[in-house]
Amino acid sequence: MATSGGDMSWYFSQVKGALYDEAQEADIISAVEFNHDGELLATGDKGGRVVIFQRNDLTNQTTGKRSSEYNVYSTFQSHEAEFDYLKSLEIEEKINKIRWLPRRNAAHFLLSTNDKTIKLWKVSEREKSVNGYNLKEEDGSMLRTNSYLTRLTVPKYQQSELIVEAAPKKIYANAHAYHVNSISVNSDNDTYLSADDLRVNLWNLEITDRSFNIIDIKPANMEDLAEVITASEFHPTDCSTLVYSSSKGTIRLCDMRDRALCDKHAKQFDEPEEPNQRSFFSEIIGTISDVKFSHDGRYLLSRDYLTVKVWDLAMENKPVMSFPVHQYLTSKLCNLYENDCIFDKFECCWSGNDQQIMTGSYNNFFRIFDCNSKKDITLEASKDNIKPRGLLKPKKVFQGTKKKKDEVLVDSLNYNKKVLHSAWHPQENIIDIELNGIENEEASKVIEKVRPDWDLSQLKSKCYSHSMTNTVSHFFIKSREDEDSVVVRVNGVAGFLDREKELVAFERLSAAGIADQLIATFKNGLVMRPIKGSTLHRDTIKTNEVASHVARAMAQMHKKTKLLATETEPELIRQMRQFISLIPEQYSDVQKEAARRKIQLPGPPELENYIQRTKEALEKQTTPLVVCHNDLLLNNFLYDKETSSMKIIDYEYLAPNPAAFDIANHFNEFVGTDDFGPEDYLKYLPDESFMKWWLQEYLLEFLNREATKEELCSWLHSVKQMMPLSHYFWGTWSMVQIEASVLDFDYVQYAKLRLDEAERLLRLDN
Repeated sequence: MATSGGDMSWYFSQVKGALYDEAQEADIISAVEFNHDGELLATGDKGGRVVIFQRNDLTNQTTGKRSSEYNVYSTFQSHEAEFDYLKSLEIEEKINKIRWLPRRNAAHFLLSTNDKTIKLWKVSEREKSVNGYNLKEEDGSMLRTNSYLTRLTVPKYQQSELIVEAAPKKIYANAHAYHVNSISVNSDNDTYLSADDLRVNLWNLEITDRSFNIIDIKPANMEDLAEVITASEFHPTDCSTLVYSSSKGTIRLCDMRDRALCDKHAKQFDEPEEPNQRSFFSEIIGTISDVKFSHDGRYLLSRDYLTVKVWDLAMENKPVMSFPVHQYLTSKLCNLYENDCIFDKFECCWSGNDQQIMTGSYNNFFRIFDCNSKKDITLEASKDNIKPRGLLKPKKVFQGTKKKKDEVLVDSLNYNKKVLHSAWHPQENIIDIELNGIENEEASKVIEKVRPDWDLSQLKSKCYSHSMTNTVSHFFIKSREDEDSVVVRVNGVAGFLDREKELVAFERLSAAGIADQLIATFKNGLVMRPIKGSTLHRDTIKTNEVASHVARAMAQMHKKTKLLATETEPELIRQMRQFISLIPEQYSDVQKEAARRKIQLPGPPELENYIQRTKEALEKQTTPLVVCHNDLLLNNFLYDKETSSMKIIDYEYLAPNPAAFDIANHFNEFVGTDDFGPEDYLKYLPDESFMKWWLQEYLLEFLNREATKEELCSWLHSVKQMMPLSHYFWGTWSMVQIEASVLDFDYVQYAKLRLDEAERLLRLDN
């Protein structure tokens, strides 16, 4: 969109994307950024792609002004979806932020990041190709024979069709335990910062294997956590100054010349709220979602849920300007809280001359404020108004009952259509608005089948995840607490999961009354009831209340899920052999291979010994063959304290094995999955007295009676026999992940930990 000057009159310029076709979740824009001269515009989407647009060189013959339209310049896949098998979590490919580096040569450089990994991309043009090879055909293939060559040809560069190439030059990983929410390039053009919920790291663009932690607000005890970092940015001209905003509604300015670790801020910008105006929603709506320096570096622009504020760096106690964005929503906060819209993160931006500011709202509205005249305008980015050079008419939201022709009733606003991301050309009045409202027709059709009595016009939803693996959304009418609310999972392409096997597992456990969340299946997904609860932690798993519920939940799964006629033998040997067959002789990553050799991970003879020991242990097993979960991480339990309900989730590894194996695996997982070493097995592994008590709880449910002393001793012995086998299982699995996984996780050390612990337990048993 562009303006023709005058009193804030804006005109439509062009639209990019599928305007009338149904938008796919992966196509939704999640980041947008002009480069420093505005010639290029980069957008990132939830599918991990980056699309770069280049400004058109055409000039209007009548006005003499250059066109404000942009054409596609380059498209490339920046990030891929990843799966953390250890935590059973997906790392989305969604692009969170894009930042351009100042141009130094003919190529362009930009940084892009998803939740975990930052990449530096080089975008360059190539208009010449090499021709006249002696030993190559015209198509580039090698000659089969050179017997007919009679003279040598000197290869030459010749003009060819323009090719725009994007190549990753650097990958910065292993630095963030939490989701990256900000990246900002320093004015020295040598460093940049990246921020997550609790830390800000400083990187040198040339160094990828380490960064410096300059801000850390993580408390010693996470229960004392009071705020998180929401955004961070470097000063545009002072390379030692940066700011970060928090969920408490404060902005802190830090000076790296004062101290290396900026745990003490130089200034804090905060506007205290009147005590009589505080409410349940005060902290939520006060959270700052974006903060930006003005181009001259004198002012700060911040956006919270209801307002956008301008701060003078010389005045900390209150903003110099405060503009309400959608104050008419103050009376709707309860509804916005129920449908989770109150947690939407809106961005804001300055005009090139710092005289105007822009931010988004709902119903595809966006607001522009003039800092000099204090005037403001509300415009709508609508597909109904896409006439070239068409004047955008101002919109007004009406809160009463009788509205004028051009007014919009506040009750008719569409909260699914929102402008979260926008950018302003650094030199001209050209703005880019990204629309994020889509209709989920596929899910609506499924809802219509399973909830025929619902009024779909009142349908609300909350999207929990969207990636190449699947899309999970919670659908309801009034609130997510509705008893008839449903969760719909639409499957994507996933090479690492056997969807058919998982579906069979869902159906079996649902029929047994274990996975009661399954309502229906359709061609490409599942319909489930929502599960209320929180995952377990190694500090709570040994409490009697939690452990008792875990034991009984596992016993119910083992007792109620019936074996198929074909399930007569344990699957453990077959699964381990499958893992071992996928372990390469040599890892393709040189560093991983060096690490493997240094810590001496087992080779084929040792791996075969694991198989033999597993066979011998299984032959001695006295516990019954049952349908085991086989992956009982603490994250795979959901406990609702209010109802004392314990649910087991994630059934990718469901298979028959001795009951003792599932129990042994669960005991081994008491250490959790984060930040643990060999000493943690000694600290968190349950002792014999706890195991006996736990088995009594389990057998009381499994046998429908109290176990005898002999039965209890027999089960305890069997569980101890299975504990090394569980480590063999996940140790060999980890050796596969060393090659296959692209996650920021040290699978080499993890495999070593599991296999060493197996040997330690065997020594104790002997």
